[in-house]
Amino acid sequence: MADCGLLSASKESANLVVVQSRREGMVRPQAPPDSKYTSFRWDRDRVGEKLAMNPTSTRIWLSFGAWQTVEGDIVLSPGSGRHYWELTFPKLSVSKNTFAIVVGIVPDAPYTKRVNQPIGWAKVDGWGFVVGTGQILHKGKVHKYASVPKNPRLGILLDTDRGTLTFYLNGRSLGEAFSGINHRVRPALSCIQNQSARLLHTSEGEEEVVQPSSDEERDVRFQPHQNIDLKAPGAFSWVAMGSGVKLSTSRRRAQSSTSGWTTLVGEKVFNPGTGLHTWEISLNRIDTEKNVFGCVIGIVPADADAASNQPIGWKKVAGWGLVIGTGELLHRSTGLRYPGGVGAGGEGKEDVVPPIKSRDRIGLALDTDRGTL
Repeated sequence: MADCGLLSASKESANLVVVQSRREGMVRPQAPPDSKYTSFRWDRDRVGEKLAMNPTSTRIWLSFGAWQTVEGDIVLSPGSGRHYWELTFPKLSVSKNTFAIVVGIVPDAPYTKRVNQPIGWAKVDGWGFVVGTGQILHKGKVHKYASVPKNPRLGILLDTDRGTLTFYLNGRSLGEAFSGINHRVRPALSCIQNQSARLLHTSEGEEEVVQPSSDEERDVRFQPHQNIDLKAPGAFSWVAMGSGVKLSTSRRRAQSSTSGWTTLVGEKVFNPGTGLHTWEISLNRIDTEKNVFGCVIGIVPADADAASNQPIGWKKVAGWGLVIGTGELLHRSTGLRYPGGVGAGGEGKEDVVPPIKSRDRIGLALDTDRGTL
């Protein structure tokens, strides 16, 4: 995984230095004997409207008081062998609903907007493991099954030859939970309140495929009444990581309508060593009356919790940004003077670049070979 640091003094050029290192404590997913690790992603056409998802469709966030469900982009048919996959839960809150998250499978069927119930409840057909309580759930009936430790790594083993479903905690089998499953099914997850879940990916003999800390993606955050257009030769579009932002049909123009920080994340992910990537953002309207930052534009790791009410580069949101309202650089909650930016000339000197204002265009150049922004 990559550990990125911003090395800059107030009068020196800013560089992003990327150092390759293994993330401490990382556990590579491994399927049980005679099983295959089944990698998939969450289906963007089969997801609750309040669920936020990262660009690689492997991590979801929720901050909403009703059940939301997402299904996988893969269909598992009877007789196709033993399929295994794993999830972790960076945020698991049982304070308002002890179920919190339900993980399992649902029958493959034409997608319809689901009711306010988790998979396996009365009106939502499926077989699920209740992460908050360790129970199993099917047809509205809950049964005791296991005790869930802190920071669980949940494994799901679907044997389509025998029609059984078994769950694992931290690599240990909990025993057969369900039998008689003779349907075409999809992996699924339901959650409520404040939760986050991450799919783990792997391939034989390799490290984890999804490496969010080294896959930098574009991100922009807005305060009230900001309005911007995205202009990029590669033509990517935005994904809103929370409410309060209006997106155009093309998802390339955005306007904020909330008093808190809101995030848009680009659907494209950049890997180290893929060359120089450039894009532009047109600032149609920037308002700094209530918050001098106004807007922060830059990049974030793919696993950044973009649903937080903070700008990129602040305490809870890892990233590297340019503060439009002040011209400063922002990383790890530290604001740094950008040479040539707002106020860079100092007392008695003319600024190299005038203050950023509405109708200006901001260009970004990410050099993934040199690790610079």
